[in-house]
Amino acid sequence: MRETLTRIIIRLGRGGTVAAVTTASVVLSVGITYLLMLALGAPPEAQPLIISALVPLLVASAVSWFVVEVLFRLHARWRAKSAVLPLLTCSPE
Repeated sequence: MRETLTRIIIRLGRGGTVAAVTTASVVLSVGITYLLMLALGAPPEAQPLIISALVPLLVASAVSWFVVEVLFRLHARWRAKSAVLPLLTCSPE
């Protein structure tokens, strides 16, 4: 599972991963707001739904850009270390 998720994230790239995280955040936020409005008996209105879309659009994109950048750097270092490690541990013949 972890390897599959890593491959998808690498394939999407930084921008695609940030877009996917932001999109998921917006969809979840609007969906939860809509369901809460229905549960509380309030008629669904445009203003709360727009606000519930704008906040994660601004926050999630900024935060996820930083986090994804750090993850890509860590992944690059891990791959570089993994490529060198077999060379260091093999015995001379």
